[in-house]
Amino acid sequence: MGKFISVSDFKGPFDIPSDVYSEDILQEYIDENEEGFLIDLLGAELFNLFLADYVAANPTANEPTELRFKAIYDEFHLDDNCGIIKSIGIKKMLLGFLWFDFMRDNPIKANIGGFYKNEQANGTEALFSETRLYTIENKSIDSYRNIQYYIDCWNPERYDYNLFNGQTKYFNSNI
Repeated sequence: MGKFISVSDFKGPFDIPSDVYSEDILQEYIDENEEGFLIDLLGAELFNLFLADYVAANPTANEPTELRFKAIYDEFHLDDNCGIIKSIGIKKMLLGFLWFDFMRDNPIKANIGGFYKNEQANGTEALFSETRLYTIENKSIDSYRNIQYYIDCWNPERYDYNLFNGQTKYFNSNI
């Protein structure tokens, strides 16, 4: 079971058409990938501290309690000398990454006869460039990078992020 994201969170811009079978597959995506995105974002040691804070104080609160983690978990918009630093928050960032992975892989199904594309009787397949896949993923990458910038460079409150070892993510292009 995912700690930060649940199947019911996929609504609005992150809506995924689903049924009983696809919900199980989506839950598997959440379970397998959710923590990996956060480990990449923060580094392993800082992630472990973030996770311990997230679940320790109040497991049903669904947010961290330490101010240093709350500062990066929530949405933020800050003026920097060179521009504006914006984040949609860690939860929406995770939703975007998971939505992208699921929707990218969803049209192809593996079964006993091999790999098959879903077909619709009254429609044509949209080109990959006509989808919102890259837009959603890049918005999450933008937040990911701005959270890392906040931790590594900005940090106006001088919170202790000494264990930060986040990995860089690059924007995706359909070109």
